[in-house]
Amino acid sequence: MRIAHFVSGFPVLSETFVLDEIQAFAKEGFDNIVVSLRPAQKGREDPLVDLPEDRSAKDLNLVKVLYPDRALTPLGSVEISCREENPKRKSLASIQFELIASGFRFPWELPKLLITASLIGRCADSLEKLGIDHCHAHFAHYPADLAWGCSRLLGVTCSCNAHSYDLWNYQAHKRQRVQAADQVFPISHLNRQHLLQYLPEKSDSGEKILVIHCGIHLEDYPFNPEDSKEPEDPPILLGVGRLVDTKGFADLILAGKNLASQGIRHEIQIIGEGPERLNLEKLAAQNSHEWSTVRFFGALPRSLVRQHQQRASLAVQPCCPGKNGLDGIPVVLMEAMALGTPVISTRFAGIPELIEHRHEGLLVEPASPSQLAEAIGNVLSDPSLRQTFVHRARKKVEDQFNAQKNYRQKALLIKELLQKKTCNPV
Repeated sequence: MRIAHFVSGFPVLSETFVLDEIQAFAKEGFDNIVVSLRPAQKGREDPLVDLPEDRSAKDLNLVKVLYPDRALTPLGSVEISCREENPKRKSLASIQFELIASGFRFPWELPKLLITASLIGRCADSLEKLGIDHCHAHFAHYPADLAWGCSRLLGVTCSCNAHSYDLWNYQAHKRQRVQAADQVFPISHLNRQHLLQYLPEKSDSGEKILVIHCGIHLEDYPFNPEDSKEPEDPPILLGVGRLVDTKGFADLILAGKNLASQGIRHEIQIIGEGPERLNLEKLAAQNSHEWSTVRFFGALPRSLVRQHQQRASLAVQPCCPGKNGLDGIPVVLMEAMALGTPVISTRFAGIPELIEHRHEGLLVEPASPSQLAEAIGNVLSDPSLRQTFVHRARKKVEDQFNAQKNYRQKALLIKELLQKKTCNPV
């Protein structure tokens, strides 16, 4: 069985979950082809050289990485050679028209819809030559549009994941994508409730929208239940993620000033890169205090991120609403929990599905530096609370956020879908 994985770019350092999922499909016997909407970086035409050190083309059973030609092809101009007559096939022109028409209510999305529509024909042609059986989008916006278009053109099944930014910030064609997909995999129950509104009323098709959490490979995150890790001196407060407003790192910096004014010495470490970096550096300079150090490390390989997570006294992810949309369930929280690092986050998006307040960690209201500072102080000053949290947190990740188990479930569901199609051909 051959599956095409549609992504925005490949590989992306911060999207380790994409590689984890592809690897799970490989273990279930799938041949994997990756389709990237963004072209290869200039001078980096071989994507395999950018794979993380703990991944290889063999691990991923990676047959090919496609970067569709972004030269705008006249709409409807590419013919797909039919291997067999299939009434599920749609014409390229009708597919492109439906996709573009959906953007008239959302004109700011039209430019990317036009680009996506122009890629469908050539992409589907390449995939047909590769013998694709299924199209799977790792995100619920433009990758899902391209996967949807190729699946309609080729008459194959289609599925997509739904994370956060991709689901909540893009509205054009969302209803059509959800209704046409054979399976939709939201990463949280919050996302599932949102998706259900796009299905027809009095429909039992809600069963195809199945929550499968993102997860981590537990063997990469060793946990010693006997290790009663004491905070560093000074304690390290670690934040990891893209430097965008929804990650709430500004609140972490302000909470640090609050802590310093209470006489709590600490060091804030922020790992990640993004458009808010200059603003955050400026904020840190404006709120500098001799007892509060803020260090920016930029983007780091996952192996180095893991080292920082192991050393950290607390993992703090103060996610909040912002122009960047909703967050999902941050994988970096799962990683810290698996390693035995206490976590503090916010009651935002799907985070309460991972952390129950005062059970696996502490949750505060979003955009509340004072509450955040109080929570940090409470955890740092209470060794027994830290130990209770880290043991419960590890178990929660083992039970519900195990990448191998969760992504294998997804691969088996798609395998079952394809087997049903084989047994019941159109």
